[in-house]
Amino acid sequence: MKILLLIFTVLFSANAFAGCDEGDCDNGKGKYTWASGSVYEGDFLKDERTGKGKLTYANGDFYEGDFLKDERTGKGKLTWASGEVYEGDWLKGDHNGKGKFTWVSGEVYEGDFLMDERTGKGKFTWADGGVYEGDFLKGERTGKGKYTYADGDVYEGDYLKNERTGKGKYTWADGGVYEGDWLKGDHNGKGKYTWVSGDSYEGDWLNGELTGNRKYMFSNGDIYEGEFLNDKKTGKEKIVLTDGRVRKGFWRDGEFVETKADRKKAAKGRIAKIAQYKRIFNACLLDKSSHVDMQVNSIEMAVKKTCESIAKDPSWLEKLKYD
Repeated sequence: MKILLLIFTVLFSANAFAGCDEGDCDNGKGKYTWASGSVYEGDFLKDERTGKGKLTYANGDFYEGDFLKDERTGKGKLTWASGEVYEGDWLKGDHNGKGKFTWVSGEVYEGDFLMDERTGKGKFTWADGGVYEGDFLKGERTGKGKYTYADGDVYEGDYLKNERTGKGKYTWADGGVYEGDWLKGDHNGKGKYTWVSGDSYEGDWLNGELTGNRKYMFSNGDIYEGEFLNDKKTGKEKIVLTDGRVRKGFWRDGEFVETKADRKKAAKGRIAKIAQYKRIFNACLLDKSSHVDMQVNSIEMAVKKTCESIAKDPSWLEKLKYD
């Protein structure tokens, strides 16, 4: 008996405050209050919330707009107790269609939604003034879009999962421009960067740095053709000057090392030095061995060692004698 009384008490308590308080909650206008404290005021059809109405949740959130078969469907506005607001299209309780979401922080998104996520075309405005307009997929910038930063920089092109990836053009507020390939927010692949000065580089990029064998065009008309590594001129180069002259040379870590003519001259010098070494060594060997017995190993080694030393660093007298 006590058990039955307890069950009856629990059931009664759970439903004591749930029910239709006013009007017609079956087919008409009425007010319905749940035991949790949530309250609905509006239209009913066949014992379900259908039509226009306002649902105030126990936690302080409230929705005002269209209902269909007890679900938020149509046009409506949901205001969270925390201050966030969504106003727009609904389908079966989710944001679906066109809508506007405003965060407490001041950020605002206005555009397409699908199953509560930003998907389709839309505009996102940050609290600092930055603005993105373009494609979204599952809440992320994916597809084509234009991002105008608060400092005046502008990027227009491809996005993938909130990052600049694909083809795009970035214009800095100071006038610099990069147009080409991107990967995860960096210049990667083929691209052209034009400085405010008018200088420009067109070629390969890796992780935001000049890399590869391409052209650097100066604002005065000179053209540099050569290799870059980690943003620095490295390796062979050719500069075509505006007057038609051509200079060839070599760079290392961004520093000019020598021209091609210098390199050729140095190579010729090395060849000449080797030839001189051989001449002096052979002449010395003939001279020194003529008065000794070269069949004795120790004598032969001593003569060769002496001639090697003379051939490496001959005095003016030794040059005169042997060369």
